[in-house]
Amino acid sequence: MINFGQALGALSAWAKDHAGEIGLAGGAASAGFQIAGGILGNRQGRINAKILERRGEEAYRAKLSDALQKVGTARARAAKGGGDPNVGSAADVIRQLSAEGRVAALREKFAFENEAAFAERRGQNALFEGILGGASTLLGASRRVDEVKGSGTPSTATGGFLGVPHTVPSGYWIDERI
Repeated sequence: MINFGQALGALSAWAKDHAGEIGLAGGAASAGFQIAGGILGNRQGRINAKILERRGEEAYRAKLSDALQKVGTARARAAKGGGDPNVGSAADVIRQLSAEGRVAALREKFAFENEAAFAERRGQNALFEGILGGASTLLGASRRVDEVKGSGTPSTATGGFLGVPHTVPSGYWIDERI
């Protein structure tokens, strides 16, 4: 029969002896999730940007179509009234309607393109935040390993993450080029 008290005591002693490694593994998992979240955020940003660009094209075509209909209606009215739609004030009105329609269509398109650019930038920011958050978590976890083990010695590395020196537990190797 299993003595749960003894088993729990043995597990507790093992966890205490390996607390640093357990913390480092947990930190690595957390860092991985942060980076994965950043990658997914970046991917979603690109998808949103493509959707917005398509909507901009659709809005542009719709506005342009409306403008062409207004121009056609103005031409028909001018011709119905007995005038020539290609000369005089009727032609001026038609040219003005055409220009206003094209400008409105382009404004609509550019508004969607701006939103698409912002969506893509938000995705890039999510990726950057995920990478930095993951790196920060790993650095914090390695520092906790040193604190738990109590055997860390300051690294002589001048690098580290962003030039921040870190502590290396005894028994671990550090690449001084970092």
